[in-house]
Amino acid sequence: MIITAYNQTPHEALEDLSPQEASEERYKVFIQDLNKKKNVISNHYFKEGQIVRKKLAKPMFTKGYKQIWGENVHELKEVKGVNGVLDDGQIVKLNDLQVIPKKPNEPKAEPSRVEKVEKQAKVDRVLKSVGIDQSNVVEGKRHRKRKEVFDL
Repeated sequence: MIITAYNQTPHEALEDLSPQEASEERYKVFIQDLNKKKNVISNHYFKEGQIVRKKLAKPMFTKGYKQIWGENVHELKEVKGVNGVLDDGQIVKLNDLQVIPKKPNEPKAEPSRVEKVEKQAKVDRVLKSVGIDQSNVVEGKRHRKRKEVFDL
């Protein structure tokens, strides 16, 4: 009797439908859309291709200063609502992931030949627009003449 009353009572979480009405075939698509909306984090900052670490499973009563994040790094292949798919196929909650920022001191890849040519063409255009002759441009480090100091 209590279960019957509960199943026939409208619920706010179901947009004022009763659980019994929500289980009917005509509301199936509506409930699926409602569940999708609830399963999306609107302010997550995870993007596909980022390098992440997983949160370690902590046993109960562990100290707070113990290690939280695992040593292994993974690539985030796909973001599905509140879940993320890692490179090894595991599906993990986004709240259990930590993004590893790229190091600013990482050596940058050497520019390709095309990039070098484009850069040189841009320099040539700027020099030409300012009116500087290319033959007057000195490549490399500038050498200054040493000042002669006279002792009096």
